[in-house]
Amino acid sequence: MRAKFGSLLRASGGLLACGYIILIAVRGQLGFYIHPRYHLLAVVATVAGSMLLLLDIVLELRHNLAGKQRASAGAATAESPEKPWRKISLLSIITAGILALAIVLPPRPLSSSSAANRATSGPISTTGRCDKPEPLDGKPVSMNRWRSAFDDCPNDNFFDGVTIDVTGFVARDPSGFYDNHYFELSRFVISCCAVDSTPISILVKSPDAEHYRNNQWLQVRGQIKRELSGGKAVYVLTNPTITPTTEPANPYEFLGV
Repeated sequence: MRAKFGSLLRASGGLLACGYIILIAVRGQLGFYIHPRYHLLAVVATVAGSMLLLLDIVLELRHNLAGKQRASAGAATAESPEKPWRKISLLSIITAGILALAIVLPPRPLSSSSAANRATSGPISTTGRCDKPEPLDGKPVSMNRWRSAFDDCPNDNFFDGVTIDVTGFVARDPSGFYDNHYFELSRFVISCCAVDSTPISILVKSPDAEHYRNNQWLQVRGQIKRELSGGKAVYVLTNPTITPTTEPANPYEFLGV
């Protein structure tokens, strides 16, 4: 009987987890965890899993009911029936509590502290071509597409003077590698899911750089220039027009989009 109750409890926990996935999909927050190309697959798999778990629960309840009926028809035992609630394990209680908190508390995207704790991506791609990326579907060129274009091009001066418009959050270098006239404008890029997300950044040069705080979202428009900063050659966004903005509904970028 204990094993049967445990099986029922595990199935119920799985159904609750599936319900949470469906909830964040309805809220439009699935992009906080996985790439949009996997959204439909995740929802279909979750719905199918929910149906199987629900069927398992129904069959388990029917089996338990049949067992009780057989027991009542047999000889009575001297032992008092075991209380079902005593079979609930501590792990089950903790799991239910975590899921309840996840439902009540909204998911939070990764921030500048996460960027500092993760290795900044190396070259996103290295095709050896020098091409200026064009907007896709009428949307501005994303930061990760600009970074990919910079990394691809072997000509250090190809992008000098090119005007770009990017949005990201301030993530200051904790090592103090750059002086007070610079800050890094960053985004997290997802290729599959949030677990594999990688921070990318573009260095911004401004006399007002100190005025912007960590995690503040900014829209920055300026000219790209290759220059020495901190003893190394980097692409810098110069003469910027900086406009504070709100965090996007989905703060992540997706590789190549």
